[in-house]
Amino acid sequence: MIKSVLKSIQLGVLFVAVSASVMARSDDGSSVQLSQLLAGTHSFQANFEQRLSDEDNQIMQQSSGTMIVINSGKLRWQTEQPFAQLVVTDGHKLWRYDEDLEQASVGSFSIDLAQTPAMILSGKVEELDQQYTVTGQIDEQSNGQFTLIPTSTNSLFDSLVIRFNQGRVSAMILLDGFGQTTDIQFSEVVVNAAVNDDLFSFTPPQGTDVLVEQ
Repeated sequence: MIKSVLKSIQLGVLFVAVSASVMARSDDGSSVQLSQLLAGTHSFQANFEQRLSDEDNQIMQQSSGTMIVINSGKLRWQTEQPFAQLVVTDGHKLWRYDEDLEQASVGSFSIDLAQTPAMILSGKVEELDQQYTVTGQIDEQSNGQFTLIPTSTNSLFDSLVIRFNQGRVSAMILLDGFGQTTDIQFSEVVVNAAVNDDLFSFTPPQGTDVLVEQ
């Protein structure tokens, strides 16, 4: 299950390379509009419902929980159902913890919008236009969606759709190179609230098996 959680933050599949001649440039209006929508965000908190489907749209896995991301590069992704699991980073180290299995792993972390699309929700849009081809728009009620195609062949997903409802992110939908779709629906969204920094630190409980990733 931890792999399904990571699909929404650090997708563990290879990106199918697309030649530069095929990639279109971003619609300047779309890129600017998306950046403006997100630029004022310093923190983003929400409940999430996540569904992983195969290329035939058959549901493979479902999960739910809470998430918090702030623009200093810190992220907490807490899965509560069907199993308790945690992915958390303080901007330097990334921890993954499976409560039921009493197992954890830790490795280094660096902010890369192409590898960690959840960071876009925190308002980190400085390199958005360099890392993605952006198309789409919102209407006068600030409803709509944008499609982001990674410009790097090192990206771990083919496309990312960000949907807005009344100016707030309501969903992220990711398509990987195997035709699998990760659909993440957000609810109870809170933007720019104060966040306790302790939420982004993690100490393995006694008795936890810890794997250090190189």
